[in-house]
Amino acid sequence: MERAQHLPASLRLSAIRFDGPALATWLLGFSLIAYLMLQNGGYDPIVRGEVGVAVWWIVLIGVAAGALPLPARSRAALALIGLLGAFTVWTALSFIWTESDERTATELARVSTYLGFLVLGVLAVANHRGRHLLAGVTTAVGLVVALAVLSRLHPQWFPENTLGSFLPGIEIERRLAYPLGYSSAVGVLAAMAIPLLLGATSWARTLTGQALAAAALPVAGFTLVLASSGVGTGAAIVALATFLAIAPDRLPKLGTLALGGAG
Repeated sequence: MERAQHLPASLRLSAIRFDGPALATWLLGFSLIAYLMLQNGGYDPIVRGEVGVAVWWIVLIGVAAGALPLPARSRAALALIGLLGAFTVWTALSFIWTESDERTATELARVSTYLGFLVLGVLAVANHRGRHLLAGVTTAVGLVVALAVLSRLHPQWFPENTLGSFLPGIEIERRLAYPLGYSSAVGVLAAMAIPLLLGATSWARTLTGQALAAAALPVAGFTLVLASSGVGTGAAIVALATFLAIAPDRLPKLGTLALGGAG
């Protein structure tokens, strides 16, 4: 590394080691989240089931190949997996008393997919790639809120909002619903995006990444406004209050948040 610092600028790139596992972890977080969001949030049982099967295959193959090592006695991780695993087993047992096998099967597939995502995330963090996984998820969320705003600024490029035909009389079609198909869901997505992007303005390792995260903050706020969701607004307030309560170096983050709000 010291020798690389003394190289000419034109040769430094060749001294940078390509980190394949880090890139793969980033792509994993980005692709799964972006795909589900662009598929109406994954509300369709078929889409959700397909992604769930893919996630479990990634977990099984990754563990078998050693690419996803098991966490070393992490009590918190094991407790989380154990609790959601127990709920999954309980959901499966409900076939004994259910009045609708079809609905129970749908819920079992949903919970199993949640469990797969949790296990995959825990394994990725245990592999010391938590930062890269978080970066992929944050990038996907930032991209989706940007597309949501773009769908209002240039609607000709995007599917028509047909919510008014299902809920007439309340002008719900004026609320931003793309790409999740539901304005409250878009509002909650924007509420999650704001603390993620605010955090990325400090933990991103490059100045370009930090600047892009800061630039995306006004876009996430604009998404929240266009969604006109009381649930999303409440979630944003709670998320920001929690983030600022536990985050270090609050004053710089408050300054960034003020600039983003002004934008």
